[in-house]
Amino acid sequence: MLMFWWHSIVVSNFCLFPVTELKEGDSARSIVEIIFQTSWLRQDIASVKPESIFKVHNSPKTLARFEEYRDMVKAKASRTSRKNSRCLVDGNELLRFYSTTISCSMGMSSSLSSSSLASPSSHSSSYTTTSSSSSYPYSSLSSSSSPSPSPSSSTSLCTSSACGVCNILRHGFAPAVKGHPGIYTNASSGKAHDSVCFAKEGKLDGERRTLRAMIVCRVIAGRVKKMGLSSDSSQDGNIPSVYDSVSGEATQFTDLEELLVFNSRAVLPCFIVLYNC
Repeated sequence: MLMFWWHSIVVSNFCLFPVTELKEGDSARSIVEIIFQTSWLRQDIASVKPESIFKVHNSPKTLARFEEYRDMVKAKASRTSRKNSRCLVDGNELLRFYSTTISCSMGMSSSLSSSSLASPSSHSSSYTTTSSSSSYPYSSLSSSSSPSPSPSSSTSLCTSSACGVCNILRHGFAPAVKGHPGIYTNASSGKAHDSVCFAKEGKLDGERRTLRAMIVCRVIAGRVKKMGLSSDSSQDGNIPSVYDSVSGEATQFTDLEELLVFNSRAVLPCFIVLYNC
């Protein structure tokens, strides 16, 4: 049912700002909250409610690179003797979580409505976006009820090297795990939470809090090699070229909890969830 709801969210409105805060009551925000909280799957830490949720408006260039990579994965899958139906249909697209650092004021004020941020593939401060016409799962990742941001509410992208959110929005994803030649994502938000120990500490309304950032991503997994991220072959990058990603150890909930994709074009940021934990 969640997948149906997620797929039914309509395409992005015309927007001059790559990141827009989704306010309480927005249908897209509600769905992101449901997915974030129901995929927490932890007993030691109770599921947390997001402080702020921002929708990423990717540039046409970024979307095109993502779709070009999907087409490449599908074409490669069609040439293999052992056909994988998911790879042939949509490149085996998955919805994943990527935890990163935040060391700027983004999300510290509930009145913040949008941020003027650069796209991973374009280093300009602002640009015009167009909606994707793709009918693939998770291709409609916005809400028609989302308000259009105003120029007066925009802020500048921070330049701190410690701020993972802003660096990803500027330059795209970089290898998150030392020794692994790719981008590391998780199926559950709770597991992704463990992958970053740094967080932004600050005060809001007089209360001390620790802000963390979670990026909800569309990921083209392609053909997955199930061998564990701790194996020698995975660490050395000695993976047969027929595979597009490597999975970690299976859990009681999924055999793709940990996933390492080899190409940064395979990961498309869709939402930024800021939460206190």
